[in-house]
Amino acid sequence: MTKIGLALQNCAPLAGPRLLAAMAFVGVFARGWVNLAYALLAAWGLLFWAAGSRLPRRPCPPLPRAWAWGAAIFAGTCLLASLAGGDPWRSLRHTGTMLYLLAAFPLTWLALSQKPETSRVLPTLWALGLAVSAVIVLRQAGWTLACIRAKSHLGVIELGAVLGQLTPVMVGALALALKKGDRRRVALHLASLAAAAVCLAVSCSRIGLIAAAALSALTLAVNWRSLSRRVRLAALLLAGAAALGTTLNDDVFVRFAEMTESQGNFSNDVRYSLWRHGWRSFLQHPILGAGPDAVPSPSPELLPRRHDGSLIQLGPYTGAHQIPATVLAESGLVGFLGFLALHLAPLWALGRRLRSPDPETFFWAWAAVAVAGQLALNGLIDQVFGLKPLMYIYWCVTATALWLPRQRAAEALRSSASAR
Repeated sequence: MTKIGLALQNCAPLAGPRLLAAMAFVGVFARGWVNLAYALLAAWGLLFWAAGSRLPRRPCPPLPRAWAWGAAIFAGTCLLASLAGGDPWRSLRHTGTMLYLLAAFPLTWLALSQKPETSRVLPTLWALGLAVSAVIVLRQAGWTLACIRAKSHLGVIELGAVLGQLTPVMVGALALALKKGDRRRVALHLASLAAAAVCLAVSCSRIGLIAAAALSALTLAVNWRSLSRRVRLAALLLAGAAALGTTLNDDVFVRFAEMTESQGNFSNDVRYSLWRHGWRSFLQHPILGAGPDAVPSPSPELLPRRHDGSLIQLGPYTGAHQIPATVLAESGLVGFLGFLALHLAPLWALGRRLRSPDPETFFWAWAAVAVAGQLALNGLIDQVFGLKPLMYIYWCVTATALWLPRQRAAEALRSSASAR
């Protein structure tokens, strides 16, 4: 029994980093497995906290004040809106779910503190996850690049969101590998970008394509000076080939053409109706909203009809299918300020890191900007805040971007102390 106890003490601090790695890998393409990995990671975090000093572990630096204050403000505004809304119990359950997902940040922080090398493994695992996802969507499409709205074991919206997140992150990882002269990682991340392109073509996610292209261009631009002329030329040629292949894809072209139809497209009409309903609900409850996840559905006469005259079936409550309208309708101006605090505080804390001379710190800082940019872009047309795979990646990247400078500073302090 003593040997078992010692083994558990030695292995327990490393369980979290391994679960974080598992979550990073399976989260690209499998909803159920990543939820299980996250639940185990959360249980590990609680156990680790409860065990206290009895577990051998590395010191864990305190959470960044900017993020902690943003999270506290967000939680407080959600609780206020829940209690003031029309269905407090429903709203409190929804708020609990949001706070549960928010725990991904401190769990990542704790896991990285116990095994710092995990930060270097995460991009590799996401690259492998994209490769697996590409195989799955190709199989779903009959091994063609046909636009079939493939899911890869995620929801259609979830897959597009994850691709919009990870494509620019992989561009940054490729730039980092080029700076270090790591040929194996260069080849791996080139393959991951090819896999992402396959997934985007087969899923036909419009916002995924827009976010991936725009944020990848931003990531390439901030790394431009550090790249050689040959790499710059190759990057331009690959980007041009990807853009040409996308525009020449008839299925993708039709998908984008549908966005310009003012009426007659049922999917667009439903989305516009829900947006308008969300803004109307906000005007009725401008301070604290109708309550998280408790905005009553619009009346049938406000919804578009299908070609056969039937209506879309909605439950008693529905979101506005857009992040700004949903947050304002559910929690009003107070909740919207809390939402901004939650997301802008970490970016403000990362401001100095965006010019860091350390290549890894620079990579993670801009990766955090990319995932935040994807959330902002995707949030204009879909309610993606709360989608589990999306939020896991979002908070994992953000936590790593803020943790790494602390780790670098601690290493430098230890080095100077030992030199003395």
